[in-house]
Amino acid sequence: MKALWAMIRKEFVHIIRDPQLIGFVLGLPVLLLLLFGYALRLRVDNMAIAVCDQDRTFFSVQVKDRLQRDGQFRLVEVDSEATIRSMLQNGQTRLGLIIPAGFTERLANDEQTTFSLFVDGTMPALAQAGLYGARVLTNEKALEDLKFDDPDRPSPPVRKPPIKVDEIILFNAALVTPISRSALIAGKMIPYGVIAALDFVVVTSLARLVFQLPVSASVVLPVGALALLFILSLLALGALISTLSQTQLQAHFMAVFIIVPSILMSGFVFPIEAIPRWLQPVAWSLPMTYFVDAIRESRDFIVLGGFMVGFFGLSLARFRKQRA
Repeated sequence: MKALWAMIRKEFVHIIRDPQLIGFVLGLPVLLLLLFGYALRLRVDNMAIAVCDQDRTFFSVQVKDRLQRDGQFRLVEVDSEATIRSMLQNGQTRLGLIIPAGFTERLANDEQTTFSLFVDGTMPALAQAGLYGARVLTNEKALEDLKFDDPDRPSPPVRKPPIKVDEIILFNAALVTPISRSALIAGKMIPYGVIAALDFVVVTSLARLVFQLPVSASVVLPVGALALLFILSLLALGALISTLSQTQLQAHFMAVFIIVPSILMSGFVFPIEAIPRWLQPVAWSLPMTYFVDAIRESRDFIVLGGFMVGFFGLSLARFRKQRA
């Protein structure tokens, strides 16, 4: 235990003596928060959407009005699915929606209607923005507005959402420290884990103060535990990279090789569904994918824990081989 604390103290001394490192690990998350918070917008105002209204009733007009009012879409009325596909292929619009005939009749019978939403997938960012805007068709407010209550036939207390959207994406160095292997690796990981945890607290606090992020007491503990597992997984991965690299430059290149795909393919910025199917297994091999997925209500604690144990075990095995 004394050797472990000595290793931790040594790493903190190294960090303190490098003010640029402190500024990088503490300042970069704050900078990214402010940039993403102010500059990143998933909604594109006045995006064109081709709508084929095959129902042509009061409630189908309600749907189109909601797209314009709440979704901030610019509607282009068309007469067929073929026209929608042609406009998407020619770049005249990014989205196309079909309101099927019989929508109002199914609404009156408390039945769900499937709307086909065609999406131009050639530009994932715009496709994601369009899908984000189309959520106005299935949110709680839409459920209230599309109630078809008859005094003689009240709707059941629990009912399916009146609209289900079917999204159709188109186109497209030797160690000689007298310390055990596990204590050495843990001693190098813990200081950076403390800093990463501090980063998480600072960024979350700023997000709540600056952007009014709703953070209730009931989610603090599970999200904190999830963030801790994610941090430990990345630290274990970093330890593995250090055992595979012979120089610091090699380690930096390998880290970038992990960081860039993590940002682009984890679902953080672009949806995983927009990634070619043959590349999606790469996305699901990244710890950040499970962290992003878990933040959005799923709970991938076991997977992140598996990443942590696996990377740490490989680090120990690799370190043992290097010493041998």
